[in-house]
Amino acid sequence: QLGGIGGVGGDEVVNETKKKILHSSRENEVVDVVKAPFEALAQEEGKKRSIARIVEHFVSIPELLQQFPMTASKLSLADCLEVLPRLKPRHYSIASSSEVDRNKLQLSVGKLTITHKSTMKTRQGVCSHFLSRSTTFGSGDVVDKADGDGVFSARATSFVRLGLSRSTFRLPSDLTVPLIMIGPGTGIAPMLGFLQAREKAQADGKQLGPCMVLFGCRAENDFLHSDRMRRWAETGVITDLQVAFSRLPGRPKEYVQHIVGKRRGDIWSLLSDPLCHYYICGDSQMAEDVFDELKTTAKKAGGLDHLDTIEFFRKMKKEHRFQSDTWGVVAKRDVNLKKMVEKKYNQGEVWLKSFEGEEKKEEQ
Repeated sequence: QLGGIGGVGGDEVVNETKKKILHSSRENEVVDVVKAPFEALAQEEGKKRSIARIVEHFVSIPELLQQFPMTASKLSLADCLEVLPRLKPRHYSIASSSEVDRNKLQLSVGKLTITHKSTMKTRQGVCSHFLSRSTTFGSGDVVDKADGDGVFSARATSFVRLGLSRSTFRLPSDLTVPLIMIGPGTGIAPMLGFLQAREKAQADGKQLGPCMVLFGCRAENDFLHSDRMRRWAETGVITDLQVAFSRLPGRPKEYVQHIVGKRRGDIWSLLSDPLCHYYICGDSQMAEDVFDELKTTAKKAGGLDHLDTIEFFRKMKKEHRFQSDTWGVVAKRDVNLKKMVEKKYNQGEVWLKSFEGEEKKEEQ
């Protein structure tokens, strides 16, 4: 794991600072001057509504102060810096193998921009845009394209504060065991490192086991590292490459979970191996949808009942053969939270009905 700087517009910095500017009222401090213009916010509910509106409409700190010129005129830069929290680190999975090159590492980062639906105001991901501005190609100038493998090079003069942390998300020592890797979009990042390691092992004459890779994107031009992935599929580094396209003209939307539903037999033949390792990286809701399909696969293709299915995956997780690296979707957090709550409720209702059905059978 790589800890990077920045985030979605520096949300935690902007929001925390706004709250502190709104609420700060410490005696004998210059920051006290913000108290008077915000007397209307004295009531707790009023504060909550104002802060919610500020966050919802992407109001920046300078814009907030512009709305209260008297306050802004009495605040110095030092006063503002005093309440600015530090940027929290952003964690990225390293998209390269140290076995190939110990002196370099690669990342696969989506350049994030969020647009407000009504105001059309945009917020840029601090870290992703910083990294985008810090990449070069060839002569040293920043460009909008990468090399044949989709890899940008960092400018020699760029400075990035980073830290490395250990992760359990790694390949097994035995490369002959079956592998299933699922990583739509930039979720493919850690798998790229795994596949590089397999490519090197293959070049060294080592035997490789089966490896199924499921990737998802909108269209062909969003197929990250497509040349490299297809080359690996031809050489046997990947033994089964499946790509789900969600925005192809004239075709229905397809996501990685749909591929799992279509390929149950092939997936179960790998998954049922007691040494199989399963990896998934990407959006947490996607991972939940894929897991639902895996449980259905265990029941339909594997003939397991509900309790045996739960035990099957519990055993995989206990043996560290079921590994996930997921995150939430910031841009649609409220919608996704509502969907997740509803889905969990429906899942519980279905499980309860099946449980009651099993009890009735036992009574009979």
